[in-house]
Amino acid sequence: MSTNKVVVFYLELNGGFSVFMDLETHHLSCKFLKMKILFKEKLSLSRKGFTLVELLLVMAIIGILAGMILVGISYSRKRAKTASALETANSIAAELADCYLRDVVVDSSFNGQICSGAGNWPTLTNGCNYGEYSNNILSLNCNDGHDIISCDIVQGGCRVVHQ
Repeated sequence: MSTNKVVVFYLELNGGFSVFMDLETHHLSCKFLKMKILFKEKLSLSRKGFTLVELLLVMAIIGILAGMILVGISYSRKRAKTASALETANSIAAELADCYLRDVVVDSSFNGQICSGAGNWPTLTNGCNYGEYSNNILSLNCNDGHDIISCDIVQGGCRVVHQ
């Protein structure tokens, strides 16, 4: 009789019942396998949860991903603040260009009207402050001085200078 046997069926009913098939003779044999069931129960009891190393590894990966996301969000918020300030600077530059073309004196105190017949100096938000207005160039300081918005009234247009 050959020693090559393959399990083709395994059924567990209050114990273990296994059907073997001999590869040479194609005979079926049945055995009651109490040992196999005890081993299987021991194996399942020893693996109930995650190990400490696995949990720490998952926590480290989540921490790294969260850090990368927060850096990206912070950068996006800075860019949004600068874009908002640039839009405000463009509207102020349009008012200043109108004052320049009418040859009207500009109030550079940044309070009240920009010039007679023009709108008021807007209140800047998002951490931006008025820099100075001289030689027909307006500057705004944003993001704690890291971004300076410079508007040339004669040439037209505003640009952001990163410091």
